[in-house]
Amino acid sequence: MMTSKMPDNLKRRCHECRKPSSQSDEEEIERLREWLDKDKAWAQNLMAQVYRDGTQSIKQSYVMARLLFEKAAKQGDANAMHDLGVLYRNGKGVVQSFTKAAEYFTMAAEQGDLDAMHNLAHLYQEGQGVAQSYTKATELYTMAAEQGHVDAMTSVGVLYIQGKGVDQSNEVAREWWTKAANEGQEGALINLKQLDDQEGKPSTAIKDELYASLMAATQGVVRAMVHLGTMYNQGRGVVQSTMKARKWWTKAAHEGDQGAIRNLKKLDELKRRSTTTASSPRPVCCSSCNIPQPSTRKFCRCNGCRSVQYCNKECQRAHWSPGGHKQECKRLRKKREEKKGSRSSQNKKSK
Repeated sequence: MMTSKMPDNLKRRCHECRKPSSQSDEEEIERLREWLDKDKAWAQNLMAQVYRDGTQSIKQSYVMARLLFEKAAKQGDANAMHDLGVLYRNGKGVVQSFTKAAEYFTMAAEQGDLDAMHNLAHLYQEGQGVAQSYTKATELYTMAAEQGHVDAMTSVGVLYIQGKGVDQSNEVAREWWTKAANEGQEGALINLKQLDDQEGKPSTAIKDELYASLMAATQGVVRAMVHLGTMYNQGRGVVQSTMKARKWWTKAAHEGDQGAIRNLKKLDELKRRSTTTASSPRPVCCSSCNIPQPSTRKFCRCNGCRSVQYCNKECQRAHWSPGGHKQECKRLRKKREEKKGSRSSQNKKSK
C-alpha cells in the first residue's frame, strides 16, 4: 500500500484555495461567500445546505436554500437538482409540487444520482407528479439497487412480493432483502423475518430476537432500544455497527434510560482513547451518534462550549439529556472563558 508523503499541514488545506482549514464557523462561511461571488456551483450547493439545515451559525431559511439550489442546478449540479426536488416534494420554501419534484429528480437521475433514482421511483410507484407506473418504478429502483442503494434494494423487493410491475416472486424479493439486510437495512431485516414466517421456513432464535427487538423499538419501547443497541455493539445476529448501536442507545437516552446513557459514555471513552492513539487525524463525527461529517456540509457546534458538534437537533437534544453533555458543557465553557481571559491579560502586559 502506498502512503502519502505530503506533510499533514498541507493535507489539512482547502482543496480549492489551498488555505489552511478554517478554525471557526464564521471563517468557513466567509470563505464560502468568496466562492459564491465567483458563481461556483459547488459553493452554491454547500451554502444552500447550510441555509436548509440552519447550521454554522446561519439562520435556517428554506427560501434562501431554494434560491441557491436553483443557481447550482442551472449550472448542472446533480446534488442541487436532487435537493431542490426534495424541497418541492416536501413543500419547504416553495409551494408543494410533486410535478416539479419529479422534474428535478429526473434531471439528477439522468446524471446518475442514486438518491434521485430512488425518490423518482417512489413518485412513479405512488403516481405523484407523474402517471403511476409500477414498471417504471421497478426499473428505477433496480437501477439504483444494482449500484448499491440499500433503500432501493428494500423497495424493489416489496414490488416483487406484491407482483407490481414485475412477475410476483418471493425468491427475488428475498435476494434483494438479503443484500439490503447484509448492509444493515432494518426494514429489510423485518421483511425477511416476516417472509420466513409466511413460508414456514425455520427461523433461528437470534433472528426472532432481532425481529422482536426491532418491532418493539420502532414502536417506542425503550428497553428494546437498549437491547437492540447492545446487539449491534456486540455484532450478535447482525453486522457489528458501533454507529447503529449509538443510534439506538441515543434514542433510549433521550427517553432518560440510565443504562443507555452509561453505554454512550463508554463509547465516548473508547472514542477518546482511539483518538489519542491514532497516527492520523480522525474525521469529525457527531458527538451523539458518531456519524462522520460529510464533505458537503459541516455539523453544527454546541453554542456553549464550541467543543462538540451534532448532525441534527435530535442528536443535540439527546446528548444534552441528564447525565450527558449538559454538565460537561458548563465545565468546558468555563475553561474556554478562562483561556480567553488569560490571553487578554497577556496581550495587555505585552503592550
